[in-house]
Amino acid sequence: EDYVVYDGSSDKNPVLLTFGGSTTSGFYQHYADGETWPKYLSELVSKENYLVNGGVGSYSSLQEFLKFFRDGARFEQVSIVVSLNGINEQPDYSGRDFQRKVLYPFLTETQYKMNEAQLWIDQRVNTSLLDNKIFGLIPNIKSALINLRHIDSNTFSVSGAEEATIFRPISAAERWEKNVRRLNALVSIEGAKYFVFLQPTLGLEGPQSNPPKGTNDEELLLSLSEEYLLEMRNLYKELKARCQEMSFCIDISDSVPPLGDVYADPRHHNAVGNKILADEIYKHISG
Repeated sequence: EDYVVYDGSSDKNPVLLTFGGSTTSGFYQHYADGETWPKYLSELVSKENYLVNGGVGSYSSLQEFLKFFRDGARFEQVSIVVSLNGINEQPDYSGRDFQRKVLYPFLTETQYKMNEAQLWIDQRVNTSLLDNKIFGLIPNIKSALINLRHIDSNTFSVSGAEEATIFRPISAAERWEKNVRRLNALVSIEGAKYFVFLQPTLGLEGPQSNPPKGTNDEELLLSLSEEYLLEMRNLYKELKARCQEMSFCIDISDSVPPLGDVYADPRHHNAVGNKILADEIYKHISG
């Protein structure tokens, strides 16, 4: 359950490995009825590459780095690794940032809790058919029960941490840069080429905030809170600046804008948007 493969190419071809969160995952079928950008990309590269999709919902650059660290050398021949990320780098996405940037910048909050309490926390979407039927309708309650069962979420704090530690705080944008630079180095060790694409998302300043009036994309944009927009826009300002300094980073955050009906929700493109996204990525890696 770690990878999705597509049957449009020979598995004797060099592997093109894709990473990302739910926008990339081949398991999250509901956003675009399975018509993900890696599926479209697999068709575009089928003569030269066998595409393997390693995207997983909620993954950020941290999990991408750890996954390639674990599996990169296991592939027979990896020629290209493509990451599409950015939105899941939001400061509080994998833990409360006021704690995370000091105590565990290169772990998620769940990983930190497991290490601290020496308890295994089940993070799978469902663990049994019963879970799937009963808790599938109420996933937020299930998540709360899992966390309460294993560990009290308030058992640690950063009181005095900044004064007491030799480590410096690391911001969300710097964490992203460290992760993708380390991933680039690992990919290079395997003799492959790495590209990280700064992903488009609805509500960014510029094209992503200018949908046609009266369209589905406009309705989705108007549903976003000012707090969310401010946090996301501030993050992307930093990510864009850091991306410009890395030769393997390509900023496509202004691409696939809300043309009217290309977004399934504010964070995920639909099938139409994913086709445009795949074409954009292919344009940059096809050389």
